[in-house]
Order: sequence, then structure tokens, then C-alpha cells
Amino acid sequence: MIHKVLSFIHKKHMINTGEHIMAGVSGGADSVALLLILEQLKQELAFTLSAVHVEHGIRREDSKADALFVRKLCERKQIPFLLYEGNAPAFAKERGLSLEEGAREMRYDFFRQARKEMGRGKIAVAHNQNDSAETLLFHLIRGSGLKGLSGIPAVRSDGRKDVFDILSPDLSGLKELSGDLPLGGEIIRPLLCLSRPEIEEYLAEIGQEYCTDMTNAKNDYSRNKIRNQILPLLQEINFQAVSHLNQVAEMMGETQAFVKKHVNEAKLRHVKMKYETQTVTDIFVKTDKKQQGHENKNVNEGFLSEQIQKEEHFLQSHVVHSFLEDCTHSAKDITKSHIEAVLALLDKQTGKRIALPYGLTARRDYGGIWIEKSIETAGDLESKKNPLLSGEKKTEKSPPYGANIKSENTVFSYEMKPNTKLYLEEENLILSTRLLEKEDWEQEFFPLNKKNIENFDKIFKKTYTKAFDYDKIKSIVCLRKPQAGDYLVIGHEGNRQKLSRYFINQKIPAAQRGDYLLLAEGSHILWIVGQRRSEAGRVSEQTKRVLLISCCLKNLTHGGNT
Repeated sequence: MIHKVLSFIHKKHMINTGEHIMAGVSGGADSVALLLILEQLKQELAFTLSAVHVEHGIRREDSKADALFVRKLCERKQIPFLLYEGNAPAFAKERGLSLEEGAREMRYDFFRQARKEMGRGKIAVAHNQNDSAETLLFHLIRGSGLKGLSGIPAVRSDGRKDVFDILSPDLSGLKELSGDLPLGGEIIRPLLCLSRPEIEEYLAEIGQEYCTDMTNAKNDYSRNKIRNQILPLLQEINFQAVSHLNQVAEMMGETQAFVKKHVNEAKLRHVKMKYETQTVTDIFVKTDKKQQGHENKNVNEGFLSEQIQKEEHFLQSHVVHSFLEDCTHSAKDITKSHIEAVLALLDKQTGKRIALPYGLTARRDYGGIWIEKSIETAGDLESKKNPLLSGEKKTEKSPPYGANIKSENTVFSYEMKPNTKLYLEEENLILSTRLLEKEDWEQEFFPLNKKNIENFDKIFKKTYTKAFDYDKIKSIVCLRKPQAGDYLVIGHEGNRQKLSRYFINQKIPAAQRGDYLLLAEGSHILWIVGQRRSEAGRVSEQTKRVLLISCCLKNLTHGGNT
């Protein structure tokens, strides 16, 4: 059996020469076997080994006895032993998690600490083929896609979540666990090539004792029911049921990898996360202050193009699922109904929206769908009669620009004096102004002759820097947000257009209009930052002084287009 595990480690490229492996050992059969097998292989594979035991504070005296057992085993084998004691019930309550989820999150926090103390390394856990078969059955019963039917991966190297990372009885006796792995390194499972009977037979042959978690015999959890009742019945029908289920899981894993490749390619075409498109123009896309402190504070936001409809429905569904997972960091509560509801929204009119898990809202907009944080609390969303298919107006919706300007907009105002630089910490924004005499301008840029003036915008191609005839500006220039009465001068005839009409013509969502950055001279808008400028104040042949105003995000590089 040692050779079987060795071959599996080589096949899955689990351990490299010189690495340190920390085995998670609860004292149960699987984890004890894992520790002893790794102890026998450490010289041949040239790695160092230690054991990590987490006492969760759940099973009281039995749990403490398990910790003592593991300590003595490590002392006998001269294996470094790390013990971490926690209070999983308190940990879970504090974070609003179930006991199972809290225990798992706490345990991996300790694993992270152990990796830091030992100079990093890999964590080896003792899941076996029976665990993987149980995982597949659990997901199959509750309705899962390809990812859920892939069983338990042998190596998890990207720090992301496992499909359903069950906690085998060898780590705590807790079963139904899911969520993110808070580790940047690898999780390896060398025993996934072995069945539970093989492991127990190995321990019997070498006369090695182990601890028994009596909670494993109770059918309080769905995982235990599958383990103790359903899987034995399947093995009565076919004694190779566990092996066959693992073969299916492996095939599903390969299929999932193939599908994921094509999904990622489609996401590049049709999905943009907010953090990927952050520019000065996009700075208005912010979290409303009403949302702070709610459960949705850690989610991402993004945009799904309506061009996704050109893809096959199968690919559409997987792209939406992956997109929502990127937004929420979890696939746990995302169902087929949510995915279909998002796709159905593409056939609705602009402004329609649906509620999604984790305090998110999908909103139909020009060109596609925004997935964004909802202003309502979770309780508000749950109280809707049909949260998946609702297209009703939200009374909490931000008013259209011009109807009820938010008071914050009158507070956000910064005077733009010549030859100054201003850093707005809250906005992460750098503003700078330069006042140039005509001779200085022509020496640095180009002559202000008739030909250059007629082609000024083509020559001076800078999205976030604009030039103004300083002597045509009669009032104080401020950087601020929109206010009632704002207007642009359009055309050389000096015609005016209300700013609200400009926003409507540009199909800018009403909820976002009030947060645009403007360069204003009273109610006259000289420049909608990153977009259109007023025709008034343009540089001409008669210009004597040029005011240059630049605006950029502190961490954003625009190259020559600033």
C-alpha cells in the first residue's frame, strides 16, 4: 500500500524535494495512517514532516484525549507536533457561520499560522476514496453541476475553495463543510488513492491504534447518512461502487477543466469586473454609504454584456455562474434558478432588476446587466414576494439626476487654482493645474495657429487633461458633483444643453448621474471629467494664457492619454 500511495504522489506531483509537509492529524484512522505513511516516505522523497492537531473545543474531554493521543504518537515517532486550541462555537457565532463552517474556517486559520511558524510548506489532509464518493453522491442528490460532481481534488494549489471539502472523521468528526480555503499554498491529499477499508486494514496489519469519533456513527448530518446508509447499500449492489464513483468523479473533473477553459475565454469577451475597468470616468461607480456594514460589503461588482446571448445556452449558463462566483467568492447559494433569472433579465427593459444571494442585485442596463451591491438589507430582499423574477420599482432607488440632488454633492467641491496639485484621499484622486503663457505652451506643445486650432482635439489627444483659455473664465473654477441647473455649452453658436439631458442621451443610468466629477464655473460645466467638455473656454489664436487641468487616479497610469 505504501507503494500505491507513493505512485499516487508522483502522479499528482504533490511533493517536491526539500519541501516541508504538515499533516493534519486528528487521531482518527485516516489521519493516523496518513502520518505514518508520510513518515515512511520522507527519506525517499526528501521532505521534512510535522503534525498539526486542532482542538476545536466541541467534544470536550474526548477531544482533549485525542490531542494527547496524537502528541504521544508524534513523540514516539520523533515527529514535530503543533497543537492549536480554539473555541469553534464562539468563533462561528462571532462570524455568523454554522458550527461546521466555523470549525473549518478556524482550523484553516490555524493551518495558516502553522505554515508561518514552520516557514510555509504544504498541508496534507487525509481524505480517501470513500470521502470523494460521498461528496459526489451528496452533490448529485442536492442538484449539482460538473464542478460538484468532480469529487475532492488531490491537490488544491490556488488557495480557492474546494467543491465540497468535507472534513473527514480524521480531522474533527464534522462533516458538511464548504467555503474558501484561506491558504495561499497547497493542500494535498495523498490517500485519495485508497479506500477506507484499505486504510483500516493497513493499521490493523501494523498493530496501530487510533481514536474513534462516536459522532460519526450518528446520522445527524446528511454526510453521515450517505456514509452509514446509502453507500453500504450501493456496495451491496456492486462491491466496486466506491471505485466506480471515483472514476466518474475523475472524468467529471477532466470535463470540468475543459469547460472551465472555454468559460474563461467567454468571460474575457463578455464580462468586466468593476476593478478591471476603474478609471477616472468610472470613479462614480461606488458603494453607497447606506450599504456599509451590511453582509454584502466584501462582494465584487461587474458588468455582463448582452452579447453573451450569441453564445450557446450551455456556455451562457456557465459564464453567468462563474461571473456570480467571482462577485460573491462562493458558489454555495447560487442555484440554477438564479442563473436562469439573470439570463432572462437580458430580455427585459432597462431598469428591471432581480435580487441575488449575498446582498447582490442584477440590474438590466444599456448593453447588458450590472451585478452590484443592493442597498436593501438581506431581510428586505427576503421579504419580496418573488425575489428571483421581480421587476418592480424599488422605492429606495436613487433619484434621477436633477430630481433630488443629494446633499453630499454640495459638500464635494474643490476650488481649482492655477499651478496647484491636490490629492483627494477619499476619492484616491490627484488633481493638478498649470497656467502657461502662450509662448510656453507653443514651446512645449504646438503653435496656436489657425490650422492647429481647427484640429486641436485631434492633436491634443489627452482624455484626462484639458486646455482652457484662462482669460475666458470669469468665475472660480471648482471640481464638484452635479447640481440642479447645470448645463453645457454645445456647438460654436453657444447653445446650451442641460446636463441631465446629456446624461439621458448618453444612456447613463439615473442612479449614477449624481456621482460624476465635473469641472464647473458656476452652473456652467466646463468639463465632464473623462468625457465631454464645453465648447466655451476653448483655446484660440487669440489666447494669451492656457490653463491645463489634469485629473487621474493615484494608482492609475494612463500613459500618454492623461
